[in-house]
Amino acid sequence: MIVDGDGHLFEPATLWRDYSPSADRDRALCVETDELGYPWLTVGGASTGVFAQVTTPGDFATLGEVRVAQRAGLSNPGMRYHEIPDAYWNPTARKDLMPGWGIDKSVLYPQSGFVWEYLLEDDLETTRVNMAAWNRWAVEVSQEGGGALEPVGHVSLQGDQGWVLDQLKMLSDGGVRMAMCVPVQINGKRLSHPDNEAIWKAMVDLRITPAWHVNFHMVSFLENYGAWCDNDTDSFLKVVPGIFQGTAAQLGLVDLAVNGVFERNPGLTVVLAEVGAGWLPTLLKRLDGLYSMAATVHGRELNPELRKSPAEYIKEQAIITCSFPADTADPSVLALAPGNFAFGGDYPHPEGLARPLADYKALVEFMDPATEDGFYGDNLARVL
Repeated sequence: MIVDGDGHLFEPATLWRDYSPSADRDRALCVETDELGYPWLTVGGASTGVFAQVTTPGDFATLGEVRVAQRAGLSNPGMRYHEIPDAYWNPTARKDLMPGWGIDKSVLYPQSGFVWEYLLEDDLETTRVNMAAWNRWAVEVSQEGGGALEPVGHVSLQGDQGWVLDQLKMLSDGGVRMAMCVPVQINGKRLSHPDNEAIWKAMVDLRITPAWHVNFHMVSFLENYGAWCDNDTDSFLKVVPGIFQGTAAQLGLVDLAVNGVFERNPGLTVVLAEVGAGWLPTLLKRLDGLYSMAATVHGRELNPELRKSPAEYIKEQAIITCSFPADTADPSVLALAPGNFAFGGDYPHPEGLARPLADYKALVEFMDPATEDGFYGDNLARVL
């Protein structure tokens, strides 16, 4: 089975409004086009200031040209939001492309979800309204996909657990097997804190895999992270802190391993996407070395419940989606833990590939045949 572990679905412009109860629609996001043809994310009719960029695989240049024209007050020279190809947003159209690509299943993350979540971090109610709207649509996408499309739900773990658990159950009942969340402290407490154990247990019981896709909100683990990017006013990427998004995922994995969440929940797997891969060998080596040294210094086991080294838990209970062929450049990384890695084409993002599987394989310089089946599908298939 061939599984593309990192695809995206553009949200229809009024998705969040259309899939929200009438009482919540004043909090719903929308993509609205201004008089010059530029699309913007809005909430309740007010612009968030975030440009709803229309992307094309392999084409960063056009994005830059569009922004130059927008700053100059010229009409949008690029593709308009209502002109995007059906395969960008329509589940049936995407599914129809996949046989030609040679792909059996495609994991589909939100297009805008990893952008807008940080904008609403101080408004949990509005955050939940829009996540719930996406989740309702994700259930429909899953059913329309007939097993070929694997949409990823979207949840915030902040606030009371009742909402989180209800969303996870709704997703699970609808056939959705993954949920995107952000690996930062939950209500000011580490992921592994006993107060959060019910979330991990529910994910195992409901067969929902937490997915940590690159998301600007990941940098909220930095204190006062906004101060690191207050000069970066023309991009949602926020370059200075943005480069550390993957650090949050590494921190989360170490916490779940060292503090026993993986031990207590052996059915829990965490999927990472677009956070690179080359960091894994160094992290695993340093983690076990530091853990062993600390135990020696303190004269006791730091966590007696662990039956394996922390690194072993990560090797067994994490999957890193290699969204870029460059992630595979060092064959020793993949050889370290072949079950840890999976292929992702990132269609239709500009850093993605127009023919995800064929173009990806053409750019991979070396792949041990013994790891190919797992990398191109089987590793992810086991959580789907």
